Amino acid sequence: MHVALAAALAAALSAVITWVSLLDSERSSKAQTYLDLRDRYFEISKQLPDYRNRTTPYDRQGNKNEWNSIKRYWYHSFDEWIVTQHFNNDDYKELWDLYFKDAQLSVLDKIALRGVLFEMLEKEFNEEKRKQYANFIIH
Repeated sequence: MHVALAAALAAALSAVITWVSLLDSERSSKAQTYLDLRDRYFEISKQLPDYRNRTTPYDRQGNKNEWNSIKRYWYHSFDEWIVTQHFNNDDYKELWDLYFKDAQLSVLDKIALRGVLFEMLEKEFNEEKRKQYANFIIH
């Protein structure tokens, strides 16, 4: 009887430890995802032209480096969205809601960057998930 009780307690303790480890692993994974996306954003942002006071959209026929750096920004923004909304479980949606969503929406106020996105949506974002992203970002 004592052996069975000890075995049951050991099994229960093992289950609790496993559960705590799983939760810790999920938190670590979310933190690493956030850090990876943030680090990638910082690398891309260093290459962006100074768009903050620009009142006209960038032209594809103009400076190719500027155009391509803005495209990289929008592809990264798509990555932030899809990683947090589709590739992981619902826990990752919190990353989107707390950190990425408002930042992306605020950039839409910048006509210089918005023009590049709209052209990309029209010509490059053809897959279903990209259409969903387009619907999110436009509305």
